[in-house]
Amino acid sequence: MGLLCVLTVLPEPGVQRNIAVYSPFQESDRQEYQVLTERVVGRYGDWRSSYSPGHLHAGVDLKGAFEETVHAIGTGTVLNVSGRFPNRSVIVEHQQADQAWSYAIYIHIEDIQVERGDRVDHNTVLGRLFTEEELERSNFGTAIHLHIEIRKDLHDNGRASTHSMNRGELDRHCMDPLPFFRRAFSRGR
Repeated sequence: MGLLCVLTVLPEPGVQRNIAVYSPFQESDRQEYQVLTERVVGRYGDWRSSYSPGHLHAGVDLKGAFEETVHAIGTGTVLNVSGRFPNRSVIVEHQQADQAWSYAIYIHIEDIQVERGDRVDHNTVLGRLFTEEELERSNFGTAIHLHIEIRKDLHDNGRASTHSMNRGELDRHCMDPLPFFRRAFSRGR
């Protein structure tokens, strides 16, 4: 089963084109759902003790290799690059086929290669995962990973990412990335 999501982008008024969504990593098949799920080390909705103890995890954590490059999952526009080590992040906005907006947020990356306003696609390098030294300095106590969120909106200024204490609060602004990709792939077949 592939990780293919059909999105509609309006490059010019009245002109639509479909684009695919890919894994954020350069693997042999960036549209293979099973390959992506084998990287999962943290799930959406899991209880967390960091930031606001007891908040729910707003994305999935995907294990990677030291200094592995992180790519955009599809065509979109960079809305923001922010944060300090170890939580530097990139937010990319996408428009889906049903005209709804979604936002992919990539967290725990270094050497960010994009800036606000840049147009990106699945070949665009956003940054890289930590070095061994950076992972040790982060004090995460976990495997090296990319935290990726798929959000419905940004109306909460990102607060749901670290302060949602129940599933209702979390689901108001965020969605589970794994079912999102699975459903999107099914629509694209």
